[in-house]
Amino acid sequence: EPAASVLEYCAFVSVAGVSERVCVRAPVTRVFDASLAKFLAVSEVEVGNSYSYRIEVTNLGPNFMPLPITVTDTLPLGVRFRETPAGLGWNCQSMLIAGNRDAVTCTFNQGSFASLGALTNLLLIVDITADVPVGVGTITNCATLLAEGDSDTSNNEGCVTNRVIR
Repeated sequence: EPAASVLEYCAFVSVAGVSERVCVRAPVTRVFDASLAKFLAVSEVEVGNSYSYRIEVTNLGPNFMPLPITVTDTLPLGVRFRETPAGLGWNCQSMLIAGNRDAVTCTFNQGSFASLGALTNLLLIVDITADVPVGVGTITNCATLLAEGDSDTSNNEGCVTNRVIR
């Protein structure tokens, strides 16, 4: 549901020498569409190496987007979260969940990003470990965007599938 606020218009009206303040309040809906895309520069990942997933979040508009926004990424078995580079405006936390997998939650709250057409990148640096099950030929990693009031959530998930090399 789009983020809403109330706009108030007031005027002084004089009738027969009597002045009175008259106000009208109307709800205002700020419609915006946030989108997420996920990338990895290589098509194959090798056990024992590190890689950087790039997650691109864009405000497609037509209006400003309220912050904060949150990206969640439950990494596949054998993919371990290492870090997020400082200075990009994201605050990331990782926790180990059932199945020995990392669940990463990142929050962005930089006011300048909210404008129409604004784009921000989140880098997740991960290690590919020997925990990738033997016989698994590919791994798929998906990230999901949560932006409260987003008018179109159909473009809020991005996935990358890569061939695993042992």
